[in-house]
Amino acid sequence: GMVACSTLEEARTLTRDLALRDIAAADVEVAVLRGWWPLVQDWVSASHTDPAADFGYPVRRATKAVKSNADLLLKWLDPTFAIPKEVQAATQWAQNSSHVFLRTRFTNKWSLPGATFMRYDGLRAKVVPIAPNVTVSISGAAVSLRSSEAEVSNRRYFYVVSFTPFDRIDPTQSAWQLEEQKAQGSMQMSLGARIHEVWVTLQKAAPGLRWGRLTASAPDPEHFGRWVGHESEFSSDGDFDQKAALMVSPLSCLEASRYHC
Repeated sequence: GMVACSTLEEARTLTRDLALRDIAAADVEVAVLRGWWPLVQDWVSASHTDPAADFGYPVRRATKAVKSNADLLLKWLDPTFAIPKEVQAATQWAQNSSHVFLRTRFTNKWSLPGATFMRYDGLRAKVVPIAPNVTVSISGAAVSLRSSEAEVSNRRYFYVVSFTPFDRIDPTQSAWQLEEQKAQGSMQMSLGARIHEVWVTLQKAAPGLRWGRLTASAPDPEHFGRWVGHESEFSSDGDFDQKAALMVSPLSCLEASRYHC
């Protein structure tokens, strides 16, 4: 078939003796994608006098793919698109006596719509949304997250989270998952029905302590906020709810390079 041809002349030779109706749609698409315009133009021109030959669908589908790739190539001329920027992802947190709960959205502010992750689907000849690839790392004294590339307003971003927790955690009993949430309010119009979030559950190494903040450094960075309304959902210990929040811990002292605090 056309896939085996490496030049326009080889493609002409292969199809010279074929009736137009015998030229497969897949071969038409291959010819368009390889830029063999004169050959395809000859086929299309001849098809107007042969009712049994119709190349409209494969030509439109393939040229749409070519145009999409060309438009993407033009975007790469812009350094702000070609070189993705790291963005601190908006994160909310809550806790109970034994765990800390995080939810991260792919945006720099929680009130803004999350980023969409897209890929070009050659089969359907259009750009389609996909779930992001996410890497999460959890150790006793560090939590980090990094997303795959997302495109927002003709720029590309990686969404990241990285921090030293207020106190040590047990990574063997901690976990994370990618969640799909229903968009609400203005996000409903911007992103459609659903957005992605990463939910992380961290096991406290020292259960029973009420953390005064999420991170070892004070105060928490502005992209971290409280998961308002969910403390009671996660807490089953009435005594814990009444405990005073600690403002120092071994990790916070270490972060501040203070051995006695």
